[in-house]
Amino acid sequence: MPPTLDLETAREAALGMAGGGVVAILLVLKFVKSLVSKVLLVAAFGAVAWLGFTQREAITECAARVQATPGESTECTFLGRTLTLPALST
Repeated sequence: MPPTLDLETAREAALGMAGGGVVAILLVLKFVKSLVSKVLLVAAFGAVAWLGFTQREAITECAARVQATPGESTECTFLGRTLTLPALST
């Protein structure tokens, strides 16, 4: 059985991906000498940062849906995986 992933953990993971991608881009620009390597690494880390940012937005929107319908369970997608969030007890 896969481990559970709660909403707060998903939001923090997405934020960490975005922040880590930006830090990695800055490190690449500072220390890598070859232009081709710089371009490839900046593109790769930029994609990671973008992915983290877009997923954080999706999780935030999902949280808003859960709070809007407290008596119903909600399905959300995070990094290609579907999360089923149970209904909030009122």
